[in-house]
Amino acid sequence: MNLIDLQSNLTSQLALYQELLQLAEAKGDLLATAGGNEEPQALREIVRSETLIVSNLEDLERERIRICGGMSAAEIEVKFKEEAAEFSRLRTELKALALRLKERNQLNQSVLKFSLKLVSRMIQAIRDLSSKDELTYSRIRKRVTPQNRQALNLSV
Repeated sequence: MNLIDLQSNLTSQLALYQELLQLAEAKGDLLATAGGNEEPQALREIVRSETLIVSNLEDLERERIRICGGMSAAEIEVKFKEEAAEFSRLRTELKALALRLKERNQLNQSVLKFSLKLVSRMIQAIRDLSSKDELTYSRIRKRVTPQNRQALNLSV
């Protein structure tokens, strides 16, 4: 196992995770603001970039597993005592960055869920308003028939 290759791999992964976090933050900002006509295109570009980065990360992770040859992080630190500090630093940074990315993605997910719920309610309101049925609080539609309407007393 070559520690230099491993450190290079982890450094590359760290840089890609940082890019992924920046994209997640940009996507969250875009979702949280009332965007214009360019919002869908911007979201598509962000998702396309995220997909490419995740693909590169998968390749790097396969390469890392090949480099390590099944050794655990603790075994690597014991085997390479002198260089263990740099390896530990990279590992710690990757863990912290992955946690921040997870938290940001959860926030983005909650924003998306809220947005979908809002859109769903708006669609339901439009449907309700456009129906020819009388609406009640229970959303059970009642046909408006002459029997349901009160008659006007025109006798004097």
